[in-house]
Amino acid sequence: MLINVARGRLVDAGRRPDHVGWQCAHQVAARILNRIGEGADATGNVAWALRAAELRLALPFARPVRDELVHALAHVRSRLN
Repeated sequence: MLINVARGRLVDAGRRPDHVGWQCAHQVAARILNRIGEGADATGNVAWALRAAELRLALPFARPVRDELVHALAHVRSRLN
């Protein structure tokens, strides 16, 4: 059994026609926070979008990805001005 983070449901891995790749816990957490941030942006909830961006920065990502996360947080913060 797998968790489909995008749809929020369990999936039987044996019935999937394509290859299922491994993701570390911090990658799954980032995907969940991305979804929360996207939903917050869509509804205009800047507070949730800001918190999701801040929490993504707490995850252990290496330099190129971390730089993107810093830029994304700055973008959300700029909407507060």
